[in-house]
Amino acid sequence: QLFGVDNLSVYRDLLNIIGYRMSREDSSTLVVSGYVSPADDGGIPSVASRRARRIGSYLVETFGIDSSRISFRAGQLPPDASPETDPDGRAENRRVELSSTNAPHLFDPLSISDTLRVMDPPNVQFHVSAIAEAGIATWELRVEQGKEVIFTRSGEGSPPASIQWRANEERNAPLLAEELSYVFTVVDSTGQMFVTNTDTLAFKEVTVAKKRKEEQRDKILDRYALILFDFDSGKLTEANRSIVAEVKSKILPTSKVSVIGSTDRMGNEAHNKVLSFERARRAANALGLPEISAKGIGEDTTTYDNDTPEGRFYSRAVYILIETPVQ
Repeated sequence: QLFGVDNLSVYRDLLNIIGYRMSREDSSTLVVSGYVSPADDGGIPSVASRRARRIGSYLVETFGIDSSRISFRAGQLPPDASPETDPDGRAENRRVELSSTNAPHLFDPLSISDTLRVMDPPNVQFHVSAIAEAGIATWELRVEQGKEVIFTRSGEGSPPASIQWRANEERNAPLLAEELSYVFTVVDSTGQMFVTNTDTLAFKEVTVAKKRKEEQRDKILDRYALILFDFDSGKLTEANRSIVAEVKSKILPTSKVSVIGSTDRMGNEAHNKVLSFERARRAANALGLPEISAKGIGEDTTTYDNDTPEGRFYSRAVYILIETPVQ
């Protein structure tokens, strides 16, 4: 059921993945550590303990894990805490962490193999111009395929001069062999609405079967996310180093590799730009790649919702894309 979903959707099944793996290996044990935000929770140890035991109860009740295989710890701030001076940081410190001394493979990355649909060229740029005597209140660009909305952008006030649709990066490439239609809507400050005529984009689907029949060269795409950098840190964790080893085995002399670092919204924007590159640079160095392979994009608030703690954690990332031609 996890095919074709984004990383955060997989993360939200974390307890089910851990429970499933524990149920298949009776010798594995788990340590569940609960923490609090002293500023928000008052540093009450019983709160941290209840958080940890709630996680343990889920694994016992849902997967029948023997309770003797789960031990609990409770503390105030987690070892690698986010700043208590920031509301986002306090929200992140109210958490539970999982670890294992005898079965670290319980936390191995989930690898999914599938046939990917990609768009070529990968970007579409819409040039926009809108004028309203009363002033523009809102605008929306919508791209559809059949009855499915596959891309939308909206905002308040005057629209930008151009809008980029990066279909492959945003993982919303068209899924059907049908033409794409797009429409632009503007509402002025008096409530009057103007909708452009629906126009179309030519779209052609090239399947794997067709490529093979026409002897077109295909490629294998490997995508990895090295996540869970600590707040304001570019240091690779031990868990990330195990992923680096796996990634390195996939890189061939013919491969093209991109290493992209990002941060969440917390902290200074200029500092985050530097930090994101440092994360990418260290990952590239660990992979034995030249520094030119590394790129820092700074704060990433569009891939994952930065209003949630888990969205911010997943934005503290290095993404690695390996493109290898199929001989």
